[in-house]
Amino acid sequence: YDALGTVSLTGTPWMVPDDFSDIDCSSWPARDYQLEMFYRNDLGFSTSAQLELTINTLPPPRFTLEVIGDGEEVGTECSISVKPAPGTVMALMTTEWEITDPRQEPLEVGGFSAVDCQMWQIGVTKVRATVTSQEGQTTNGAVNVVRIPPSGNASQEVINASGPENMWPERSAGEEYQTTPFFGESSLVAQILVFFVSGSIALLLGLLGGSFWIRGARIDEEYVATLEPGFEPETDGLPSYVDPSGIYWRQHPDGNVDWFDTVSAQWVPYEEV
Repeated sequence: YDALGTVSLTGTPWMVPDDFSDIDCSSWPARDYQLEMFYRNDLGFSTSAQLELTINTLPPPRFTLEVIGDGEEVGTECSISVKPAPGTVMALMTTEWEITDPRQEPLEVGGFSAVDCQMWQIGVTKVRATVTSQEGQTTNGAVNVVRIPPSGNASQEVINASGPENMWPERSAGEEYQTTPFFGESSLVAQILVFFVSGSIALLLGLLGGSFWIRGARIDEEYVATLEPGFEPETDGLPSYVDPSGIYWRQHPDGNVDWFDTVSAQWVPYEEV
């Protein structure tokens, strides 16, 4: 009967033409959908079909920064690339670079997934990459890239790109560096130096020891002098006497008595045990 009828679809985020065949839903917003397809022909017969569909939000971009040429000379190969993790498609992302050179001045680069650092200045350059998905989710990554002074016959272009030569750091000799003794290169000189230092320390210790010994002897002499015959302690005006054993005593007005300790050269209150 040539009665083809019409087909309609509801539940989509926007209108769909009646003459569609396949529907591309890759750009639909993330949410739950309830789709219903309805068909009615010219003879009055109709049918329908339903489909529940969920579109999830994509995770934030995941990536790492791969550096080639870090710590190498200016003018040699150097690049920084965004390496996406599985599930992150860089074709659907935008990349922004924030780069600060060793002078703390910004460098302007394009929004590509790789940056050429071959002609960057000597020193440490701070690099930060921000990758943004179509849904506005962002992920940051950062690295430091070090470039060292060129060696040999570098071109004028490389020298100009390296920055002012008076600001170049000194190059390390690496494995070619030969250590030099602090005091000459002769082992005999080193032995003489050690002998001189050891002798000086021994002499200093001897002088200190002798000083302490002489001082101790003087203290002993002063103590012996206090025990010489005829020595009498000061009683501060209190009545005193000497017992048969030779100990000095003094009596206070309240009746308490002290005895004189010849070792400490002090009056000690007498206490009955």
